[in-house]
Amino acid sequence: HVTNSSFFGNEALTGNGGAIHMARDSILHIFNSTIIKNKALILHGGAIGVWYRSSLFMYTCIVDGNEALNGGGIDSRGKSLLNIYNSTFQNNKALDIDGGAIYVRDNSNISMYTCIVNRNKAKTSGGALFLTEDSIMHVTNSLFFGNEAIISNGGAFYLRNSKLYMYSCITNGNSAKVKGGGMYFENGIMYGYNSTFIENEAYAD
Repeated sequence: HVTNSSFFGNEALTGNGGAIHMARDSILHIFNSTIIKNKALILHGGAIGVWYRSSLFMYTCIVDGNEALNGGGIDSRGKSLLNIYNSTFQNNKALDIDGGAIYVRDNSNISMYTCIVNRNKAKTSGGALFLTEDSIMHVTNSLFFGNEAIISNGGAFYLRNSKLYMYSCITNGNSAKVKGGGMYFENGIMYGYNSTFIENEAYAD
């Protein structure tokens, strides 16, 4: 367990997870902590890499200003699990590919409850989140605003062969250079309940 801690200005020079990398079958709980301005400049997960059946639980955390090629804040893959509660992801960047705040792939699952995801950027797609390869996301009572897909699709969300279940959320003021200012689907499925999409913009739509 990690409690009341700060991870600031760390860098993974040749690997994943600028601040933390969770390898196979790992479990980590983080409480009331900040993860700020960490970098994985040639690979994935500017703040945290969660790989191969690992499980990350975050409670009341701030993930701010982290950078990576893929998954500016968190990169999760290989049947891993993310559970995130009452946390904020802001100003994170995927410098070269997808998932400004969070990138999820390979049958991984993510659940978010009462979170704020704002002003994250992906150079390609999924300004806030990018889900691919049979991944599943459940998100409840959360706000996504001001996220940007700089050169492609999905200002807030990009879903490829994945599912999104959204409950009582607001997706507002996100933008994509090409299509899907709020959300872009490529063989993706969304189930939305009591949720609002407002003032999202795609310049080629």
